[in-house]
Amino acid sequence: MKKFKFISVVALIFMSSVFMFSGCKKTLLMDEHKCAEVALEYMENKYQEEFEVLDSGEVGGVFGKSGYATVNLKNSSDDTEKVYIVVIYPNTIDDKNNDGYYDSYKVISDTYMSEIVNQYARKKVEKLLIEAELERFITRINIEEIAKIKGFWGFSADFPLIEEKEFSLEQLLDNYCIDINCSLEVPESEIGDTLQDNIINQFEPLISNDTIGFKIEIYLEEVYVEREELYKKNETLFRNDRKNRLQGIDRISFNIGEEKA
Repeated sequence: MKKFKFISVVALIFMSSVFMFSGCKKTLLMDEHKCAEVALEYMENKYQEEFEVLDSGEVGGVFGKSGYATVNLKNSSDDTEKVYIVVIYPNTIDDKNNDGYYDSYKVISDTYMSEIVNQYARKKVEKLLIEAELERFITRINIEEIAKIKGFWGFSADFPLIEEKEFSLEQLLDNYCIDINCSLEVPESEIGDTLQDNIINQFEPLISNDTIGFKIEIYLEEVYVEREELYKKNETLFRNDRKNRLQGIDRISFNIGEEKA
């Protein structure tokens, strides 16, 4: 009973301290409307395309707010349900008009660049898979920049927009810390004892501080043929629609490079 009382007293003192210090320092909030405006202006200026804001808000943390916001947007010309995320941070810690919100904001990263880089890199990735002696496969890849910033997603805002003819997967991996996730669908006839080693031998020379994760879903022949036909009918829809993802008869997963957390 004495131990319980002691713990209760310590907890009371701790909570009192938290309230006391929190009362001395004003906690500013992220203005979701300004965040949405900053994100929309950034996306349309950088990519020269029209976007629509779906929603915006500060991300919750363990104790209250996290100090950053995310804005979800859709490409106005895209008829899929693909959503792109822009991560917003306060640009200053000022609140000159005393409205309880930060005065200005800046974009940290966005996931639309991942979509562009994925399209550019897929041809190179598929070429390496063919050289690894895979003949029949369906690929989904997702490439993101690695950054130690809370909430970071996609590529940094200062990552340059380049044309496909100027893109090089080797230069990307040389100049940036990159995380690649590659999902493959294959018929069971493609699986052999040396497949994993063949893939590692093709990709390992390209990376330094990067990571490449492979997940290979294996299907019966007749199931794979059906999925391949669906893929050829509408490639974009097939890649983006999670409802189309089925569980095969087996799965192989492995990482190349730095160990994924």
